Amino acid sequence: MSTFLQLASFLLLLVIGFLWCIAFWKQRKLAVGVLIGVVLAWPAAAFLRSLDTEHMPIWLPAVPFALVATCLFIFGGLAWYWGKDQD
Repeated sequence: MSTFLQLASFLLLLVIGFLWCIAFWKQRKLAVGVLIGVVLAWPAAAFLRSLDTEHMPIWLPAVPFALVATCLFIFGGLAWYWGKDQD
């Protein structure tokens, strides 16, 4: 890796860390959600990096759609459950 790419990566990580600190200071729930997302994305990125296109499992391309549908279903259920108290 060239020195320019290393410096650019370091600066990018520094800016992202600074933005996360601001988010933690202003909105803790947002910062904790971002932290949970990063922690969940690291193993997924390590798993997907080991795959190549010649041996890709058949279920892998549909995973993002399934995750979005599952998250929307869970958030809808939580909103329905928590919204009952507002009546």
